[in-house]
Amino acid sequence: MQQYVELVLLPYRGRQIAAYSLPADATMIVVLDVWSVHKSVEFRSWIKQKYPFLQLIFVPANCTSVLQVADVALNRPFKQRIRTQYNEWAAGVVAAQIAAGQLPSLHEHRRIGELRPLMLQWTVTAAAHFHTPEGRSIITNGWRRAVLDYYDVNDASQRQAALDAAMRNELQVRDYVPGGEEAAPVAVDVWDSDKDSSDDDSLDLSKPLPVPERRSKRPRAPRQQHLRGLLNPELVEVSGESD
Repeated sequence: MQQYVELVLLPYRGRQIAAYSLPADATMIVVLDVWSVHKSVEFRSWIKQKYPFLQLIFVPANCTSVLQVADVALNRPFKQRIRTQYNEWAAGVVAAQIAAGQLPSLHEHRRIGELRPLMLQWTVTAAAHFHTPEGRSIITNGWRRAVLDYYDVNDASQRQAALDAAMRNELQVRDYVPGGEEAAPVAVDVWDSDKDSSDDDSLDLSKPLPVPERRSKRPRAPRQQHLRGLLNPELVEVSGESD
C-alpha cells in the first residue's frame, strides 16, 4: 500500500494539481474499503505523518457493491474483455488443432509459461479501453452511481446540510474507521447451467473447480481414468463426419 500511494496516487495528484492550478497542499480524498491493511494503525499513521494532505475515506463493510466505483462500474467490463480475449484465443487454438487433424485439447496450452505473456497482453488491452471516450464514460457513470446519486457535491443545499451536521458533531469527517470486514465472496455453483456465470471466477485456472455437494449415501464406484487421457491423438483419425 505504501508503494501504491507513492508510485500511483502521488504522481496522479501532482498531475491534477498542475492541470487545474490547485494549491500545492490541496487535499486528496482516497476511497478505500475496510481491508484490514487499509484500516491498520500502521498504515493510517504512516499516511498521517508523511502525507497529511491525503484524506482516507472508508467504504463500510459489504457496501462496496454500491459505494465503490470499481465494483459499481469497472470490474465487470474489465473482466469481460479479458474473458472475451481468452475465448478468442482458445477458439483459435482448437480450430488450428482440428484443421491439423488433431484431437482438440487446451491442456498443453494452459501452462504458465504460455499463459503468462498472453494474460499480460489481455490485461493491457482491457485496461486501454478505459482511455477511450466510451471507457471514460463508464468511469464517469460509475462515479455518478456510487457518489452523486447519494450526495451531489454540486448541490449547494446538500453541501450546507453536511456542513451543519458536521458543526453539530453529527457527521464525523476525519479519522473515522468503520468496523467490520468485507464478507467473503459467495461461492457460485458453476455446475448449474441456469445461473449467470458472467461474474464468477469459473475460468480462473489458478483456482480449483468447486465440487458440488454429494447427496447420495451410496458408496462411490472406483474412479475411472478420464477418457481424454486414454486417447492418443496420433492414433485417432478425425474426419469431417466425426462426432
